[in-house]
Amino acid sequence: METRGFSNTKADPSGSGKLAPSLLNERWWPFAFALLCTGALYFLSGSIDIPERLFDSVTAFASIMAGFVSTLLGILFSIRDTGKVKLLRGSGHFKQLKDYLYVAVLSSMFLAALGLFASAIIECSTCYFFELVRVLWVYFIALTFFTCYRAITLIHKLL
Repeated sequence: METRGFSNTKADPSGSGKLAPSLLNERWWPFAFALLCTGALYFLSGSIDIPERLFDSVTAFASIMAGFVSTLLGILFSIRDTGKVKLLRGSGHFKQLKDYLYVAVLSSMFLAALGLFASAIIECSTCYFFELVRVLWVYFIALTFFTCYRAITLIHKLL
C-alpha cells in the first residue's frame, strides 16, 4: 500500500538519527516558503501596511483553522483500526502526520494571538516595534496557510 505524501522509507532508515532527504524537505518546506513570501513582500513593497479591520478578520479565520485542524487530529486518532493507519503506525509516519497537524494548530493559534496583540497596539502604528509585529504577523499568515495546506493534503491523500 502506498502512502503518498510521505517517503517510502522509514523516518530513520539507517538508524543514524537523521531524516531521509524527502522527509527533511517535507518537514521544513512550509517554514521556508513562509519566510520567502514574507521576505519578498517586505523587500518588494518597502514596508507592510495592513488595514486595521484585517487583523480581526485574520484572527477569526486563524481561530477557525485551529478548530478545523484540531478536528482533523481528533478524526485521525479515532480511526486507529483501519489498514492505512496501521500501515502509517508501522512505518513511523503516523507520528509525523500527528506532528504536522500539531504544527498547523499551533501556528493558527499563534497567528490568532498575534492578531489580537497587534489590534491592541494599533495606536502605536508609527513605532518600529509595530513594524516588527506586522512582519511577524504576515510570516505567521503564510506559515499557517502552508502548514494547514500540508496537513490537509496529506490527510486527503490518506483517507
